[in-house]
Amino acid sequence: MDAPQIFHRNAVIDGLNIACREAGEPGSPKLVLLPGFPASSHQYRNLIPALADRFHVIAPDYPGFGNSDMPDPASFACTFDKLADVTEAFLKDRGFDRYGLFVQDYGGPVCFRLITRNPDALDWLVVQNSNAYEIGFTKAWDGFRRALWKNRSAENEAALAAFLEHGAIKTIYLYGAKNPELISPDNWKSDFGFMERPNARRVQLDLFYDYRKNVELDPKWQAFLMARQPKTIVFWGRNDLFFTPEGGEAYLNDLPNAEMHRLDAGYFAAEDSLNEIAEGMHRCYSEKVVGKVAPPFTLESAARKVQLAEDAWNSREPERVALSYSPDSEWRNRTDFIRGRKEIVAFLKRKWAKELDYRLKKTLWGFRENRIAVSFEYEWRDAGGQWYRSYGNELWEFDDEGLMRRRLASINDAEIAESDRHIF
Repeated sequence: MDAPQIFHRNAVIDGLNIACREAGEPGSPKLVLLPGFPASSHQYRNLIPALADRFHVIAPDYPGFGNSDMPDPASFACTFDKLADVTEAFLKDRGFDRYGLFVQDYGGPVCFRLITRNPDALDWLVVQNSNAYEIGFTKAWDGFRRALWKNRSAENEAALAAFLEHGAIKTIYLYGAKNPELISPDNWKSDFGFMERPNARRVQLDLFYDYRKNVELDPKWQAFLMARQPKTIVFWGRNDLFFTPEGGEAYLNDLPNAEMHRLDAGYFAAEDSLNEIAEGMHRCYSEKVVGKVAPPFTLESAARKVQLAEDAWNSREPERVALSYSPDSEWRNRTDFIRGRKEIVAFLKRKWAKELDYRLKKTLWGFRENRIAVSFEYEWRDAGGQWYRSYGNELWEFDDEGLMRRRLASINDAEIAESDRHIF
């Protein structure tokens, strides 16, 4: 299979050019990666292709970060509320209405604002060293909590401005890393280069001060997590300069069913724990979010697979149906030969534009290892009002993740009277 392509795109939001990295098929489950200080979507340059075979991934750069425009602090409120506003509008512009969220550091406060405004937008949650608990702050925060947040003076700002210099940014990446050789110097050189832009340090200092409001909102966000219980996986670098191991463990108090991965890593854990994070996300999504039904099949799991397929097809939602098939899935449907999710979605749109009031019933015929045989019938009418019952057989073959990689379908149609319908 070809390596996923990463596209560098942008959209104009509130008069600012907002940049992003994007990869994966539009019909795949949507996943948003929100970056942390002092980085941008660049921090996900390796994680994105590791996820794009399964997900439609997007990672935006906040205003003033990465390749997005630098706002003028005199006219643009550099707050976490504003970052969330811009991110929300950006995702809407890109067609991301429901999605999973991967959050690191600043990504958490932005994420929690988004999902408390619109809880139904959240499909699942991945937390990587993004703190929401009092116990999660290390002593590195003393200059914020005991000085700047109590008195925003030039003197207190100057003390924290040291975090914006080249040496400090490099330390943030390397501190606590088990395998520092895996961490590219491009990270801190890129971040520091962006920090040299006019107004960049002012934007960062404004956010340093505004972070105090996140702490005030933490109890609200904790209550939200406890009430909603989103499917969650936590990857926590236990050697973080900014956030304690206890901050990661605290999520389990509100999300007892969350999956916890304790990593021998630092703040940017995806730099040297990439494989564990990517593989864990793939497995968690399959098993906990969609409910993985994978070979080798039993009578029970094969029957469940058939029922899931029936439910999906009866939704008449092409994008939803396509998610059950591997990205390079091959079909023979009557005389049509189809390959890949994009072609599957296009085929189903044509099919259901023609086959109106479609209703399907599938029956398990047989199974063995990674294959299932199915008989089915469905009823539909054409635009002129003539009803049909279509009969057929399918042979299915699945990959190790339970995604269908081959579908062979033979179908015959018979005209029926509307009074003869029996599938409702």
